Amino acid sequence: MDIDDLRESLRKKAKGQSQDKVKELWQNINSQKNLTTREKLERLLEISRKQKTEKKDRPQPASPGPSRGPGQRPFLVVENSYKLDARYGQIPLSVGLDIPGPVLAVLARDEQFERLSLAGAVLLDLETTG
Repeated sequence: MDIDDLRESLRKKAKGQSQDKVKELWQNINSQKNLTTREKLERLLEISRKQKTEKKDRPQPASPGPSRGPGQRPFLVVENSYKLDARYGQIPLSVGLDIPGPVLAVLARDEQFERLSLAGAVLLDLETTG
């Protein structure tokens, strides 16, 4: 699979995820019985518009690495930055900055994390497809 095929595959996957996300948002909003259908639809539109605005603010992904030696396969670097008020479900990402060191130590299963804070952390997620 070359870079163009990979990009197209990622685009299709993202489109499907966005449709699933709208369905999930609607289920959450629709469960609020105190709202009229009109108010529910207005909330859904408001959230959708806000997410589109947030996407425009994101930096563009980096292009594939500039240097590849003979016989090496191409690779793609993607960087996603999120604002602290962006949400993962119902939780703003900024809440993660308040996680105390002792909790991090338990989650990491390493006592050295007791003195650390996520405020100065870099999170790196490496994935391979093969």
